[in-house]
Amino acid sequence: MAGFQMPGPRAGLALALLVTPVAPSSVDRMGLDDSSSVARPGYLIPVADPGLGSVVMRITNDPGAATAPVPGTWGSDARHVYSKQQPWNSDQTLLTIENRSGGSPTPLILDGTTYAPRYGPCANYELWDYRWHPSRAHPHEQINVNRAGTELMWFDVTTCTKTRSWTLPIAVD
Repeated sequence: MAGFQMPGPRAGLALALLVTPVAPSSVDRMGLDDSSSVARPGYLIPVADPGLGSVVMRITNDPGAATAPVPGTWGSDARHVYSKQQPWNSDQTLLTIENRSGGSPTPLILDGTTYAPRYGPCANYELWDYRWHPSRAHPHEQINVNRAGTELMWFDVTTCTKTRSWTLPIAVD
């Protein structure tokens, strides 16, 4: 193939040297000392992390604990929904997380400032393939396709109101 050259053996050797550590160390590549042990933070309690020089906060509680003020309990797998699905709404006032493995409700919407639970799913909202609306003009709305793939909707999760809806000409996956 014209213009394409295979790398020689030196390129492979250089790559191996770059990823091989010289000696064991408690200092990571950013120069941060990871040898100090930091206790697990309490739920919703800001804690200074001496290794990073920043404040961290655990935003999910222990499995079985109440999700108050939203009725329910925390599961053992509470985290963002999916790596390609934005957890934050457009104005960063709300955050959606899954609350699985014994937890309910799921998904759970947290306050974007305090991280306390704010909303569970609306009874009249058929969540299937949903994302936060990207516009700051619609910060409480999610865009969703129903399970059958026949309806596209905008839904306000704070008022449990379908704000727009379209019947799709073909079912989508």
